[in-house]
Amino acid sequence: MTIGFGMSQPKCGGHALGKATEAERKKALDAHGIRSWSPSNIGLAKTCLSTWCAKYVFKLRDRTGAAMARGNAVEAIIRGYLALAPSEREGSEDELIAAALAEFDLAELNGNPEPDKWVKERKNVEKIAQQMLPKFAEYPVPTWHPPNRFGKHEKYVETQIEGAAAAIGGFTDFDWDGASVQLTGDAKTRGSALLKDKATGGWIVPYNNRLQFEVYIRALGNREFRGFYGWPSGSAFLRVERSEEVWRDVQRTVHALEQFLAISHDKEELLALLPPPDF
Repeated sequence: MTIGFGMSQPKCGGHALGKATEAERKKALDAHGIRSWSPSNIGLAKTCLSTWCAKYVFKLRDRTGAAMARGNAVEAIIRGYLALAPSEREGSEDELIAAALAEFDLAELNGNPEPDKWVKERKNVEKIAQQMLPKFAEYPVPTWHPPNRFGKHEKYVETQIEGAAAAIGGFTDFDWDGASVQLTGDAKTRGSALLKDKATGGWIVPYNNRLQFEVYIRALGNREFRGFYGWPSGSAFLRVERSEEVWRDVQRTVHALEQFLAISHDKEELLALLPPPDF
C-alpha cells in the first residue's frame, strides 16, 4: 500500500488524502510531535510506511546496531582529523582511530546482540577511515558551528515547501565558506551504498541520498551539492546538481505524509489504516 507519493488521487486504507487544510495539518503535526521534515524521514516513508509510522509516530527506537556505531566512529575520526591544522594531521590517524574504536566498544556493550556484525564493523572502521582521510589532508579547518542537540558542530539548514505545514531540513556535516560536504555510504550511520552504472562505469547516487542532497541544495541556495562516500575498499566525491523532478518528488511526499497524519490525531487509529505485512 502507498499513501500516494506522486499519485493523482492518493488514498490510505479507505480514506482519501488531500482534504485537510494547512491549519489542520499543522495541528496534526503538533499532535504527533513532528516539528519538521527531513530527508531521512521522508526517505523512510517512501521505503516502508509501517516502519516510518513506528519511528516517527510511535517514537520507537532500535538499540544501537553495529552499522550505526561504525558510522559514528568513522565520522568522529574525520571530525577529529579536520579539527587539526593541515600541517598537524600527518601521524594523527592512529590516535584518532584508537579513540573512535574505544567509543565503538562502549556502544557494543549496550547495542544489539549481534557479535559477528560487531566484529566485522569494528574492522571496517579503520579500513574506511584509511580510505577517506587522505582525501581531506589538504582541506582547511571547516567552520565549526555551535553544537546541536546531538553535540555535533553541524549546520542546520532548511527550506520551505509550498503548501506544506512544516519546513524540511537537515544538518550538513562540514562547511567551508559556503561549500558543504555530506558524509554518506559506510561513513554514515544511515548512508546508502553507491551503485555502479554498468553502461558508463560511473557511480549512481542512491535515490534516498539524492533526496537528501536536493533538500540541501534548495536550503543552501546552491546549484549543486557534494557527497563523500566511503567504504572499506574505496571512496569517492560525487557532485549532484539541482533537479526539478527530484524536488517535485520531495514535495509530493511531504504533502502526502501531512495528509496522512491529518486523518487522525490518534496514533492507534493511524496504525489501523496500515496494511498487514506482506510476508
